[in-house]
Amino acid sequence: MFEQCRWINEPAQWRVDNDTLIVTTDTNTDFWRKTHYGFVRDNGHVFAASVEGDFTAEVAVAGDFSALYDQAGLMIRESPERWIKAGAEYNDGALTFSTVLTNDLSDWSLGSRAGANRFRLRVTIAQGVLKVQCSADERN
Repeated sequence: MFEQCRWINEPAQWRVDNDTLIVTTDTNTDFWRKTHYGFVRDNGHVFAASVEGDFTAEVAVAGDFSALYDQAGLMIRESPERWIKAGAEYNDGALTFSTVLTNDLSDWSLGSRAGANRFRLRVTIAQGVLKVQCSADERN
């Protein structure tokens, strides 16, 4: 399942257990570009596979989201300046669904409260259109 994946910014602690990727993130890692916050980060962890054309990627995520900006999900990355990350992120004392779209500048949107520390995420690209779906029900 993970044979074709390669790390972008490999974390110090990770392993694959059957069909589950288990990661402990390094501190102060993120992907973020040129906003009013005044900094650029390109040191987050991504276990990536190269794809071409239309595709769907889907994951079930479970995590310990307790510190500001703790996050996990999926990333579609064309380059360091052009990418999207989508998933759940801990912000303002709660876990929320989050999407950051970056085309040189990062644009962040937060959705409804995710609630539990488990969720499912699906990203689809079809005919040049990107669709992100997230569910707090880890089975759907």
